[in-house]
Amino acid sequence: MIRARRGQSILEYVIVFAVIIAAILAIAKLSIKPAVEEGYKQAGTAMTNAAKKISTQPFAK
Repeated sequence: MIRARRGQSILEYVIVFAVIIAAILAIAKLSIKPAVEEGYKQAGTAMTNAAKKISTQPFAK
């Protein structure tokens, strides 16, 4: 009888732990994803501008 209760307690802790981890991952995804996307967007814009600047300059002789 005691063993069954102990197994139930462990299962309850595992379920609570899984819910906490899922919440942390959801919050991280919502808060980090926009920042990463903005960083990639800025890097892409900088590379595009640099490529345009290079392609519009005449070749040096």
